[in-house]
Amino acid sequence: MLSSKGQLFSLDFILGALLMVFVLALVFQGIELNYYDAKEMQVDRELRMIGFNASERLLLSDEFDCDLVDSTGADLGVNAVYCLRTDLFNANTKARLGIPNDASCLINVGAATLVPGCDNAAAYNAAKAAGANIYSFKRKAFPSTAALSKAALMNCVIGNACTLNEADVTVSVWR
Repeated sequence: MLSSKGQLFSLDFILGALLMVFVLALVFQGIELNYYDAKEMQVDRELRMIGFNASERLLLSDEFDCDLVDSTGADLGVNAVYCLRTDLFNANTKARLGIPNDASCLINVGAATLVPGCDNAAAYNAAKAAGANIYSFKRKAFPSTAALSKAALMNCVIGNACTLNEADVTVSVWR
């Protein structure tokens, strides 16, 4: 006479193995999702830092800020931060701002796009339409093509009739 205990044990084993495979699949899926999220957060953090550092270098470094001069035009030996010398932009500006070659950028000074290598508005619009992660940093600055008069700067600081043109400087970075 055949016993049904062997068949039941086999059926229990198969159901248990299927349940174990299902649980393992869920665990591995969770691990994969966590890895993907961590990798994406790392890329986002890196892009954010690239954009922030580029905006800091653009407005606060000695490379692009204006020299202060007195009323006679003599250089005071001091640079005015947030005064942006747009005539100093050239083909190396993107690299000088620390933006790597594999990152795309768009830098607007007011309504103008003046930074070579970061002047492709069509690529920016295409990336935006595609839903790319774009990090933009907007700051205020005084664009200029020459040295800045100390008197003109002081008038703006103390709230007198400011003759300097203030502009939004937007640094956008994406991959």
